Amino acid sequence: MVYNDEYVEQMEKVIADLRAGMKELNEQNKSLRAELDTAKAETKRLAAAQETVRALTEENAHLRAELDTIKAENKALREKAETPAALQSGQAFGEQFTTFYELTDAELEALSPAPSHETDFEIARENGKTVLKKYRGNAENVVIPNGVTSISKEAFKNCKSLISVIIPDGVTNIGVCAFRNCKSLTSITIPESVKNIGGGAFYDCSLLSSITIPNSVSSIGDETFRECTSLKSITIPDNVTYLGNYAFWGCDQLKSITVRNSVTSIGSKAFGGCTSLTSISFPESVTSIGSEAFIGCTSLKSISFPESVTSIGAFAFCDCTSLTSITIPDGVTRISYRAFSFCSSLTSITIPDRVTNIGGGAFYDCTLLSSITIPKSVTSIGDRAFDKCDKLTLKVCSGSYGERYAKNKHLDYQLIK
Repeated sequence: MVYNDEYVEQMEKVIADLRAGMKELNEQNKSLRAELDTAKAETKRLAAAQETVRALTEENAHLRAELDTIKAENKALREKAETPAALQSGQAFGEQFTTFYELTDAELEALSPAPSHETDFEIARENGKTVLKKYRGNAENVVIPNGVTSISKEAFKNCKSLISVIIPDGVTNIGVCAFRNCKSLTSITIPESVKNIGGGAFYDCSLLSSITIPNSVSSIGDETFRECTSLKSITIPDNVTYLGNYAFWGCDQLKSITVRNSVTSIGSKAFGGCTSLTSISFPESVTSIGSEAFIGCTSLKSISFPESVTSIGAFAFCDCTSLTSITIPDGVTRISYRAFSFCSSLTSITIPDRVTNIGGGAFYDCTLLSSITIPKSVTSIGDRAFDKCDKLTLKVCSGSYGERYAKNKHLDYQLIK
């Protein structure tokens, strides 16, 4: 087909028009995008403004409540000042009285007397007991009133100024989290009348360096002394049978523990993270050591297990990097999952003849462990039980499960009789 000049000219004009139209559309598109970005920014600004308004509304309500409280206290003080007894105190007081009325509400609050000793304590009768529900003062040294028989949960929680407390004879119960987060508390006197100390009672009392638990106490609840990072020693009294989960977790200055011959069970994570603890001796009464009970006790060098122990939980002594030797008592039939993993100083361990199962990762990364005797009683060994024990030689009986395990895992082993 042959195109004449007129046709070509018309086509060039069409193309030019199309290009102009496309340019105009691009400009419109750019303008619309700019408008969209502006709208988005405005929406974001409005959302931020709404949040600011909400916060200011809440703050305003809070300030109004505080103002109403101050006005009420101011009114009470004025009414007290207008009583006949106050007006009969002489001319000198009259001069002060005139000045008193010239003070602002804020100045009146500053001059208001501190709450009396009685009003520091919220005390109620419950089920025949006199219960200290809440301490509302800010004293550094507190003596709980005589007659109180129970301290309620969280009664002193977050009392940051509290340094010492004397609990009177007659109190039988210290409630859950009663003194939690009292970060200045250094001294507390607990009478022999106390029978129960609730879970978390002294949680995060970070300056408490010593405490005497009376013999009347029969159990130490979960988290009772958790993260008491200044606590250096503790004696568990004769009547305590159970140490709760996390009871002394994170007490990184705790160097010694005396466990009396009444404790039968040590809870999960009871002494986890006690990095200054160097030794522990369990009494003959202990039968169970919970999971992670001593995890991360990096200074622990020796453990003495009584023959009464029949159960050692998972991760019980994991990451005890100073522990050099262990003799597991005859009553134990199972070494739990990762019970002694990451014990990087462990060189020897004695496994009794009654053990039938060695859990997965039980001795994982015990890099100095050179030999372990696997008794004939063992019928199961979990995955990676001896992984990263590069110096280890297993001592096994001919034809035993231990021999088959060593061969299958390509571990060094030695046959024994």
